[in-house]
Amino acid sequence: MSAIPPARAATLELLNLADQCVLCGLCLPACPTYRVGRTEAESPRGRITLARALAAGEIGPQSSALAHLDHCLGCLSCERVCPSGVQYERLIDLSRRETARPPDRLQRLIYALIARPRWIHALARLGEALRLPRWLGAMAGRRGRASGLARWIALLPRLPDLPPLPLSATPAAGERRRIGLFLGCVASAFDRDTHAAARQLLAALGYTVSEPPGQ
Repeated sequence: MSAIPPARAATLELLNLADQCVLCGLCLPACPTYRVGRTEAESPRGRITLARALAAGEIGPQSSALAHLDHCLGCLSCERVCPSGVQYERLIDLSRRETARPPDRLQRLIYALIARPRWIHALARLGEALRLPRWLGAMAGRRGRASGLARWIALLPRLPDLPPLPLSATPAAGERRRIGLFLGCVASAFDRDTHAAARQLLAALGYTVSEPPGQ
């Protein structure tokens, strides 16, 4: 007997998981995206229905359907209140894997950059020095590419200025507690002022702030 190909096995598992849902709707009040959007596609059972249709080939990987799957926050509030015990976490994970598209050249470049925050910081400083957002945006607009390149450039935030000396704070009385500050990738460059304020606030509350190496 021949083994089932991994891709086919994942599809069958996804369909079996989706069949566990009885569409009762008890998960809807627990879903934060449904409470905001009030649309069936933004609910857990709506996403399960979309995942089943995608796995069965009833609909293609349309951007609108994939967007609803991506909007899931993964909080699993729906799984905790489901009377049928639907394994929603496993289902949404399989669905995202099945519909994932290989990254294009631009995405691979972005992935390489966010893995190296120092590069982001250096490139952002260089861009500000050369005033790239101003003249690249104007050039993109003249060439009729305002919907593409100019939009990307407009999203680039400005590097915040930091005070010349470290922020000082009077620590609160009592035992000092230790907390780690996660700087993030892009945030390590563009949210430096927020991190500085967080360090000051935590110190005032009596915390010793450390930044774990190798983030």
